[in-house]
Amino acid sequence: MTGGEGSDNLTGGTGGDSYVLTETVSARDTVTIASGDSAATIAGTGNNGTISGFDTIAAFNVSNTAANKNLLDLPGTVAVAANTNWVDGTNSTLQIGGQTVKSHNLDIGGLVRFDDADNGSTDLSINSLANVAAVVQYLTLNAFGNAGISMYFTASINAVTNTYVYSQTTNSAGGTGGYTLFELVGVNATSLETAASASSNVLYIG
Repeated sequence: MTGGEGSDNLTGGTGGDSYVLTETVSARDTVTIASGDSAATIAGTGNNGTISGFDTIAAFNVSNTAANKNLLDLPGTVAVAANTNWVDGTNSTLQIGGQTVKSHNLDIGGLVRFDDADNGSTDLSINSLANVAAVVQYLTLNAFGNAGISMYFTASINAVTNTYVYSQTTNSAGGTGGYTLFELVGVNATSLETAASASSNVLYIG
C-alpha cells in the first residue's frame, strides 16, 4: 500500500503487508494493525533461521516535527516496555554464531538487547535475517507483561539499518497469546514514545 500526499490512514490485513509512506510535503500518516495481523512465520534450524510474513514500512517519518511524525497504531492499550536489567529467559532454538539466544535487557525507551549467555552482558550483533529470526523467536517464547507491551531492536542488513517493533497482544508470551512485528526500513530508532515529540528518530506508537 502506498500513501499519497497529506495525512493518510492505512490498514493492513493478515499476512505480510508492505507500506510506502513517501511524501513531498510531510504530514502524519497512520498505519493501523489489528490483533493477530503481522505475526511472523519462523522456521529453519541452527544458524539458518528464516522469518517471513510480517509487515514492512518504507519512508516512516521519525522527524523532529511532532505534528508530522507517522503513527504506528498497534492493537490494544499500548505501553513502552519498562527498563529491565538482564533477564535469563526461555532460550530460542535458533542460533546466532552457534549459540541460542538466552537473555535480554530492556533499556529506557523500549530498546531490547540480547545475549547468548544466561547472565547477559554483551549484546549480540543482529546483521542478517537469520539473526532476526532467532531473536524474534526468543521474544515470542517470553512474556513481558500486559497486553500492548511494546519494544524494538535494530538490525544492520546489507549495510542498511532497519528497526523492528515487537508488541505483545495479550498477557501471555507472543508465541501462545499473539504478537505483532513490524520492520521499519532504513530507520535507526533511538526510542519509542506514546505521545509525539520533537525528538528525531523516536518512533511514535499508539
